[in-house]
Amino acid sequence: MKRIISALLTAVIITTPLASCGGETQKSDNGIRNLYFKDSAKNKKAAATFLNSKSGKTKTVKMKKISSDKNYCTFLCKGDTDKYNMVYFNGNDTPKDVVAFNKCTNGWYKTKDKIIPYSEGGDNNNDFEFDVVTLKGYGYEKKVHIWKPYDYDASSKEKYSTIYVLDGQNVAYGGKQGSNITDSPRIIEQVKAMTEQTGVKAIVVAIENVFSRDNELVPKIGVLRDQEAFGEVEYESMDGTQLGSFTAKTLVPYIRNHYNVYKDALHTSIEGSSLGGLEAFYMTLEYPNVFGTAGAVSPSFWMFKSSVWNNYLKKRVSKKTLRFCISIREPLRSTPTPK
Repeated sequence: MKRIISALLTAVIITTPLASCGGETQKSDNGIRNLYFKDSAKNKKAAATFLNSKSGKTKTVKMKKISSDKNYCTFLCKGDTDKYNMVYFNGNDTPKDVVAFNKCTNGWYKTKDKIIPYSEGGDNNNDFEFDVVTLKGYGYEKKVHIWKPYDYDASSKEKYSTIYVLDGQNVAYGGKQGSNITDSPRIIEQVKAMTEQTGVKAIVVAIENVFSRDNELVPKIGVLRDQEAFGEVEYESMDGTQLGSFTAKTLVPYIRNHYNVYKDALHTSIEGSSLGGLEAFYMTLEYPNVFGTAGAVSPSFWMFKSSVWNNYLKKRVSKKTLRFCISIREPLRSTPTPK
C-alpha cells in the first residue's frame, strides 16, 4: 500500500510510523543512487558532501559536469542511501543548505538564495495553480488552497494521499500576495519530486493563518514557559486547539468528500515549521485516527516547560499512538531556549 510522505526532502524533526522516505538511512538491496545538482552560479566544479545525521559520518565526492546552458550547469555523482541520508554541495554546510538524500528526489537546484528539489528528466513546470475554498472556522472564515498534480484524475481508481500544510498562504504565494513569512518552504516542488521518483501521488492542502501565528499555532496544553517573553500571546487567546479541531473535523471531511483521496490516516499528513511544527505535532497526537504522519520542522517545543509536556504526553501517548513518536533530529541546528 502506498503511503504519504510529508516534508521529507528537507532537514526535519518528523513524527511518523515507518518513515519510508525519511529516517537515518533507507535500507535496500542496492542503495547506490544518482544525485544531480543544478548550479545557477555556473561554477566550473562541484562537490557533494554526504552526511549520516545519526553518526555524523561524512564523505565528499567530486561531481561530474554533464551539461550547461545560460541558466545553470548540471553536475552528477553517485551516493549510497544505505549509508547517508543528507547532503550539501560545494562545502557550504550552513543549515539552510543541508538537504535530504533519499529515494524521494534525485536532484537539487541551487539558485542565488534557495535550494529546490527537482527530478532530472521529469516534469519541472513550476507554474502552480490552486483551488481556493473558504470554510467557516472558529469565529471567522478560513481560507485553504488546494494544489493538485497536473494529471490529477478525479475518477481514477487510484486515490491520492493528502498533505495538509500550516502557514498555507506562504505555501500558496511563496512570500508574496499576503504571505506573512518571507519565503516559501517549496512544499509543492518537494511533492512533485517525490511523485516523479516514487510514484506516490498526493494533493496539498495549504491552510491560511488568520491574524497572528503566535495565537493560532499554539495549542492550549498548559501555561507558556515565559508569558512575558511572548508578549501578546495570552493563554485564553491560544487558538491552536481550535485550529486542530477545525482541521480534523471540518477541513479533512470536506477534502475527502470533494477530492479523489484516501480516507484513512495512513495516507493523511499534517506539516508545519516552527510554531507550525509544534501545531502539527499536537494535531497528530490529538487526532491519530485522522493524521498518520506529521512533518514537524524545527518545532517550537520550547514554548512549554518540560513539566507541561510530561503531563500532556502522559495523557496522549499510549501503545496505540507510540508508533507516531519516532524522532529524527536535524543536524547542524539547535532550537533556542529562552533564558
